[in-house]
Amino acid sequence: MLVTFNGQYRRMFGELLAGRVPLAFNCTAGKDRTGVAAALVLTALCATSSD
Repeated sequence: MLVTFNGQYRRMFGELLAGRVPLAFNCTAGKDRTGVAAALVLTALCATSSD
């Protein structure tokens, strides 16, 4: 999924890096791409779970 949609994820991070926030994102074809996008953003922010 990361390879297939890397252009869209690059665009999302480009928008964030350019300061165009808040940024809303969704997927009309299902939840998987949205979930991956959220996971990427949380990983970039070093958000961790407290298991």
